[in-house]
Amino acid sequence: MQKELPSRNIYTTTGPKKFRIHHADVMNGGGMQYGQEYPYIIKENYPNRLFHTCYEWCAGPGYMAFNILSHELCQNIFLTDIYDPGIEIAKQSARENNLLDKFNAYLLRDINLIPKNFRFDLVVANPPHYNEFQYDSIYTASDNRRIREDPGWRSHIEFFNTITNYLTDDAVIILVENQEASSSETFRPYIESNGLKIVNSIAAKICPDPVYFLIIEKA
Repeated sequence: MQKELPSRNIYTTTGPKKFRIHHADVMNGGGMQYGQEYPYIIKENYPNRLFHTCYEWCAGPGYMAFNILSHELCQNIFLTDIYDPGIEIAKQSARENNLLDKFNAYLLRDINLIPKNFRFDLVVANPPHYNEFQYDSIYTASDNRRIREDPGWRSHIEFFNTITNYLTDDAVIILVENQEASSSETFRPYIESNGLKIVNSIAAKICPDPVYFLIIEKA
C-alpha cells in the first residue's frame, strides 16, 4: 500500500540554483525560515569555503541543506530524520531537481546507525528547541510536539555523544536554537565533553524569531 503523505506545498530555494522543494506545513518547525539565513552565516564565518558534504540532522524535508546546496556552499547533502513523510518528500525533491547524485537520506532515530563510511565537514540542524514546552491550543498535535520538544535535552545529548564519529578534522557544526529556551551555556557541557568547542553564538538577523546560531568545531 502506498504511503499517505501530508498535503504538500512547494518553496523555491534562495541561491543561484533555484530548486523547487516539496514540503508540508506540519514539517515546518521554522526550518524554511532559518534555512534562508544559513547561507549568510556560513559566508560570514567561513568565506570562500566550499564544503564537501552537508549533513542536516532533524532534517524533515531538507529545508536547510537544499538551500545551502542552492547557494553552492556544499557539493553534497545528507539528511536524517525520524519522520518518514519528511524523508520521502525530500527524496521526491531530489529526484525532481536531478540531485540524486548529490543526495542521501535515511530514516533514523539513532544517528549512530548512519553507515560508518560517511564523513561530514558541515553539519546543520534545527532540532527541537524546548526542554519542556508550555503548549497552548495551537501546539497540541503530536507532530508539533515532535518538532518542538526535547525532554531532558536527550536528543541533543545523543547527538553530541555520537556526531564526532562522523566529522572530518575541519568540520563545522551550526545548530539553530531558541533564546527563549536555551543559551550556548546550556549545551556547553555536552559539547566540550565530546572533544568539541563553541566557536561563536550569533543572533538571527533575518528571521524574526528569537533564535541564535551556535557554531561548533573540533577542539
